[in-house]
Amino acid sequence: MRQSRAVTLTHSLAVLIVLFGQAGHFRASAQTNEPKVEKKLPTSESTGSVAPATEGCRPVHDGDGAADGESGAKVRVRLIQPAFVSYLDQNEAGQGETIDLRSDQEIQDELGLVRHRHTPFVTFGSPIRVRAGDAGVDRLVIQDGDAIGSLTLANAVRLTVDARLTNASSGTPDGRSTRVFGTLPVGAKFTEQTQSGYGGEAQLSTNLLGLMLGMTPRGFFVEHFVGGIRLGLEQGPVMLLAVREPMKDSLVSYAGARDPGTGLVWGGVVSDSVSLQLSHNASGDGQYLSARYADLHGQNVANNWGVDGTGGAYWRVVKSGQGGLSVGLNVTGMHYEKNQNFFTLGQGGYFSPQLYALASAPVSWYDRTDRVEYEISAGVGVQHIVEDAAPYYPTIRGLLSQPTYQGQTRTGPNYNLSFRVDYRLAPQVSLIAFATANNARDYAARTIGISLRILTQRLPTGTGLRVRSVPDWRGRQPFSFF
Repeated sequence: MRQSRAVTLTHSLAVLIVLFGQAGHFRASAQTNEPKVEKKLPTSESTGSVAPATEGCRPVHDGDGAADGESGAKVRVRLIQPAFVSYLDQNEAGQGETIDLRSDQEIQDELGLVRHRHTPFVTFGSPIRVRAGDAGVDRLVIQDGDAIGSLTLANAVRLTVDARLTNASSGTPDGRSTRVFGTLPVGAKFTEQTQSGYGGEAQLSTNLLGLMLGMTPRGFFVEHFVGGIRLGLEQGPVMLLAVREPMKDSLVSYAGARDPGTGLVWGGVVSDSVSLQLSHNASGDGQYLSARYADLHGQNVANNWGVDGTGGAYWRVVKSGQGGLSVGLNVTGMHYEKNQNFFTLGQGGYFSPQLYALASAPVSWYDRTDRVEYEISAGVGVQHIVEDAAPYYPTIRGLLSQPTYQGQTRTGPNYNLSFRVDYRLAPQVSLIAFATANNARDYAARTIGISLRILTQRLPTGTGLRVRSVPDWRGRQPFSFF
């Protein structure tokens, strides 16, 4: 009996020692192996803002084929998600414990964001664009009413339809303009120049391919089919873009106009262009370079062609939250065969210098929180413009002589200001607003717009995780700026 009790006591002490040793090992492991937070986040091409990728976010189960709870099974459960922070401690038996540093609600919000990142949506907007100039001639006010619907197929192909009502007007001439319109003399008065119509486009896009087919507003004097194709990602490193689009420099170039003197319609210029864009981004610092060739033509307008290119670099000098302050340098060059920047019959009414050079220093502040994403940008620089002499009526042949516009060279300051914000009113509703002001291309322009986006599935507002969805045909993200 005494021997049996001694054996029992000895066994109990041994068990206690083993348990105490395991507990000490666990505490030592917990102290020496602190949770590790990995932050390897992709960044935006344009501003260098932090942009956690959400592709591939899913629960993962790793094991040796045994079911949970079976003897000898080594079970590790983790969540592959950029914003998920966890620590897995493996004990000798192969069992683990996950310590999550965030709340369950935050995890559920981010999972919901990833799960619904391809949700269908509709957007209603009303942008207004104003170009300063003489009433009835080179002034332009464009008011659009947009209704956009978009959805994805198999989380890989985006289909989008954009229906648009447009009113374009240059106002009523007051006789004080020094510009010549049509075949009328300088200072002539004529009726208000305004046109309205409806148009739209259909889009199909994937991550690497984008297609668009549409038409300029029906009801304009001159109507065109438009379209485009994209190969590659907007974020780089390489993207090829071919586009047919209208020239919106003036009412003549955009919608066409009727000459009050002869009754002939001219204008309605479209640009058929192809461009190559290269870009690189690393932790908010990046470089970009693009080159483009365009062929321009319209009704009763002289044909033209042009080339342009731009290049620059940017650096993020201050990091704050998911964004920060970026500064950069930019240079732009442009050349057209003919000067078509006038409004007599046969002229295109669009900016087409024989030499345009711009050097500027842009600065931008970008940030993103749970509900708000916004960017404020400003740039100042110097622009140099050379325009050749041009005939009044370049498409009228057989004239022994005709007046000629004189060539000119000028250098002046350049500015560019912009602001945009996306405010998530609710998990399924966002309010988007933007405004711009600049004097690029030798005229002052202002744009302001506001739109309402409604989703069919909720995107939680309790997380700042960036949503990466299938882009539109140009490669732009539908639910974030970059």
